[in-house]
Amino acid sequence: MQLAAQILTVDSSGDTSDATAGDGICDDGTGVCTLRAAIEEANANASITTIAFSSAMTISPATALPNISRANLLLDGTSAPGASCGTLVAGTAHTLQVIIDGSGQASGKGLSVTANDVTVQGVVLQNGPSDGMSISGNNITVQCCYIGTDQSGSGAAANSGHGISASGVNTMNTIKNNLISGNSNNGVYIGILHSITATGNLIGTNAAGNAAIANQDGIGSFGSKNCIIGGSGATDRNVISGNNGDGFDGGGTGSSNNAFYGNYIGTDISGTADLGNGGIGIRMHNGNGSYIIGGSGAGEGNVISGNGSFGIRIMSGTTVMGNYIGTDYAGTSDLGNDDTGIYLRGGTDDCIIGNTGSGSNLVAYNGGAGIAYAGSSGTNGSNNMIQGNSTFNNSGLGIDLNDDGATANDTDDADVGANNLQNCPDVASAQPNGSDIDVTFSVSSITANSTYPLTIDFYKADSDSEEGQTWIGSVSYTSGEATTSVTKSFTPAVATGSGEVLVATATDALGNTSEFSPPVSNLLPVELFHFTVQVDDDKAVLRWTTASETNNAGFEVEQKSGHDWERIGFVAGAGHSTTDLDYSFKTNALAAGQYFFRLRQMDYDGQAVYSNIISTKMAGTNTLISFFPNPVADQAILKIVAEKEGAMNVLITNTNGQLVKQYTLEKSDGENQWKVQLGDLRAGQYFLQVEDGGEVFTQRFMRQ
Repeated sequence: MQLAAQILTVDSSGDTSDATAGDGICDDGTGVCTLRAAIEEANANASITTIAFSSAMTISPATALPNISRANLLLDGTSAPGASCGTLVAGTAHTLQVIIDGSGQASGKGLSVTANDVTVQGVVLQNGPSDGMSISGNNITVQCCYIGTDQSGSGAAANSGHGISASGVNTMNTIKNNLISGNSNNGVYIGILHSITATGNLIGTNAAGNAAIANQDGIGSFGSKNCIIGGSGATDRNVISGNNGDGFDGGGTGSSNNAFYGNYIGTDISGTADLGNGGIGIRMHNGNGSYIIGGSGAGEGNVISGNGSFGIRIMSGTTVMGNYIGTDYAGTSDLGNDDTGIYLRGGTDDCIIGNTGSGSNLVAYNGGAGIAYAGSSGTNGSNNMIQGNSTFNNSGLGIDLNDDGATANDTDDADVGANNLQNCPDVASAQPNGSDIDVTFSVSSITANSTYPLTIDFYKADSDSEEGQTWIGSVSYTSGEATTSVTKSFTPAVATGSGEVLVATATDALGNTSEFSPPVSNLLPVELFHFTVQVDDDKAVLRWTTASETNNAGFEVEQKSGHDWERIGFVAGAGHSTTDLDYSFKTNALAAGQYFFRLRQMDYDGQAVYSNIISTKMAGTNTLISFFPNPVADQAILKIVAEKEGAMNVLITNTNGQLVKQYTLEKSDGENQWKVQLGDLRAGQYFLQVEDGGEVFTQRFMRQ
């Protein structure tokens, strides 16, 4: 029997009720205090502050326990001898001695809290017919509990509903340092206009954080607001991994101002191994927006990797900053999500993804694009700013507007779609100028179709030259410059060595960011004026001219006729020069076929950069073709040696695949030569394509 006191101590695992609720004594009439009796007495007596436990016990209610409706109460399972709380996300498990097992209940929650200022700690809630726990008051704390697992935290003991369900308008509750796994529905469910802070929890894993004990979704939400999931400290993070569905699935009417900081979503507790959720890492539905995923401060970025679909699917008004998406916590190892890293639904507006400072995201190794934005008729969104991020080694594009592969620039940028299908820059060259880089580019967007000024961001490209891996700087492109080619300078934010390949994006004044531009690899210590090939009997003669050289050891000559490049020679460079220098190299005898050539320019310090690729056909094929000079000013020579007469199609396209010139030429048997007028082309890179029957000859050239 328990005498009147501030503390009621449960000394029986039975399920009998209090004999006289409100008398200050926890007694079922036989001299024992059960948990049911203690809750009934505490609800009826405002002097009770704590429900404690005298020993380890398993409590198996026959019906649902009473709601805890009394404010300012602590239900303390850690008071049982032998119980202790570890720090789960630091790898220290709890030792819990009080188990509430709902397997004998036909209905009802394991525990239900409807009062304010209540703390529940140190209990195992398992095998219930509904939610493990429901909370609907204000300032409720749930901590140091196992919810949905066995006592050891190593296996499931599922509650049939949510692990914890939180509801109630304009409330703020705390869920911290719990293992919430194995439940049939969400690990945590947050209802309309409800707010929680969730820190230090393992949701979907075992107590060691290295294996899955799946909930359906890790955290589910509809209409929640002002929630904080995680934090910037190492013990604030949640590990939300191993769930059957999404790590987080939320949004809906009224949903706003929810933030995710420092969490591991789809990895194990160490942040180094794949323990992905089966669906999306963070899924958002339509709502009022203002979600924040990560931040620019230390420890605020999330690791969102290893998941079975997108890393993140966001809605309007979301800010995504400082996250590692598709990698381990260090940003170095491949833990890619199975689909796109960051996915914007059709109709999504006003999102901020990265910045050019400390808030950039690292998005790598994902099975789709790095960042993709769906767009279709009637659902095109706009004003989504994508800047400063590091995207590399994704299976798709770094940025994919309309989620349909590369979108070619169109005339005047009149097309519509995701982010207005903002045209990307056409970068003609990027050359070192002391400590700066001079870039020559244009953007084919008239002022009626893009809001000026545009910000042109430049990046070092990744290994496949399709994505921007390292942001190095930006320049402004004004309305007075619209559609014209300009040369501007900037000081790179990080060092750029010889032969860096660059890509660029354009972002208009409303925040509509383009896809990445085609790569430009003109950051040369050697200014290569032209590079041509001509046939001399059964040999090819390569000729090139440099306008200037700095630290140039020489040129490796490489050849390809099949799949692989091979080194076929070396030509020493001049070292340093400010005048035009001519070079040549003659190959050995070549068999019939088409051959490709490139130069690998070598610095004295071991750095190297490749030239553009040129090609020719050797005797035995129907046609021998050469196109020179390259680069070209206003006029080039197209020379064709044919074995028979006939018509040939000549196409010139820009780097976006758009056709800019087309000719049909009649060739005769023998040598043919035409002058090709190119003075009306803007400065930049182009492709010459000659189609002769079933054969196609292609050469890249530069219009100066």
